[in-house]
Amino acid sequence: MVAAIDSPDWVGVAPSGEKTTRDEAEKQLLGLLSIPAGQRPIPLQKIIYVNVSGKQTLVVYWVYRNTPEGNVGSIVRDTWQQTQAGWLRSLHEKVFPDRPLKLPWCHDFYRELIAFREAALSCGSQGHRFTLGQPESIKSPGGQARAG
Repeated sequence: MVAAIDSPDWVGVAPSGEKTTRDEAEKQLLGLLSIPAGQRPIPLQKIIYVNVSGKQTLVVYWVYRNTPEGNVGSIVRDTWQQTQAGWLRSLHEKVFPDRPLKLPWCHDFYRELIAFREAALSCGSQGHRFTLGQPESIKSPGGQARAG
């Protein structure tokens, strides 16, 4: 899966400035894969900003998870490069360590996120797909489609 998203020269940058190579990141992901698929944490994402400039795209987004205490996560900035193999992520920068978030969204949106997560789990989803472009519509508990 990493090869489908990240370029061979991918670099991750932690809030401390510490850099991680793609090989190191793949080793860290092995621990996550040891968790049974239905029990793995599912990260949620909310795109804040996208800038496409030629063959490069910058994406800034919230990445977080729901916990009983509320949302916990960070802001991330990714740089994507258009290659012969398609769009590949070359740089992943985490702005600050995971922490409780006070997101500027209403309670209804939070409830929709929970409903979306539960629906994804009930359909056998094993992860969250990140795509460039318009967010897909999700159905609210009342059945109305709303932009995600």
